[in-house]
Amino acid sequence: MHFVYFRAFRGRKIISPPLVSKTPECRRKVFQISLTLVVIGLLNWSRLFIPFRSTHFKKVVPLMLKHVSCFCLALTLLIPALLQAEKNSDIKPVLGKTGEPTAVDSFDKPKLSKQWAAAKGEWTVSDGVLTGKELKADKHAAVLTWKLPHRNSIIRCSFQLKDADFFHLSLNHPKGHLFRVILDESGMTLRTDKNKKDPKSKPITLAQAKGTLEPGKWYTLQLEMQGDRVIAQLDNGLNVEGRHPSLDVNKTGYRFIMKGNTLLLDDMTAWNLE
Repeated sequence: MHFVYFRAFRGRKIISPPLVSKTPECRRKVFQISLTLVVIGLLNWSRLFIPFRSTHFKKVVPLMLKHVSCFCLALTLLIPALLQAEKNSDIKPVLGKTGEPTAVDSFDKPKLSKQWAAAKGEWTVSDGVLTGKELKADKHAAVLTWKLPHRNSIIRCSFQLKDADFFHLSLNHPKGHLFRVILDESGMTLRTDKNKKDPKSKPITLAQAKGTLEPGKWYTLQLEMQGDRVIAQLDNGLNVEGRHPSLDVNKTGYRFIMKGNTLLLDDMTAWNLE
């Protein structure tokens, strides 16, 4: 019996699984492939015992298949939890390497530092989280600027839409609006802004990614800017990328814009790129 069992495996090539990337999209694909291979492998393994007619194997095989079914069920339930978006996730940059951060703010102090400037809305810090709220009296979306002048950079932050209609991470140049990443419950959009000094100017949608952003969940957003190229990634796998000549300019800082009752922000980190 043992001779037949080992003979069945002889000559089969054992393939090592690939390293799992930190990128959410890669993790998702690896888990899906791994689950498929596990199920196929276990089913093939169980077939090896079919030719055996001994009483011992007739008792073992049903028990083994029961354990296999439980294992597959547990794995199926576990994978969605592993693929969930998270707060302050580590997202691998595409346009450059990150060294020491230019600035970090985790909102540990009760008030915002002088690096922040609120133009519209109400922005408060509580329990280590920044909360933005639109004020009806402003008749404008809430706007907060992180005053970090740069040209090529990466910014990463955690956000939760909660009761917000939308959240924009917006960039300006010294003479006006430049571009923005728009996030709402339906996904993410990368768009240039209209030049208010040019009547013929119109916003241009560079890229769009459809997906569900649940209001009560934390997500990590990473925005990269290098020359005329921009990439925005979320830790749930959504990403947008675009190029435009107008993007290769000095930027005045990072602007956080929201509309609605509550937007939560945290874990701000910025890096300059050469």
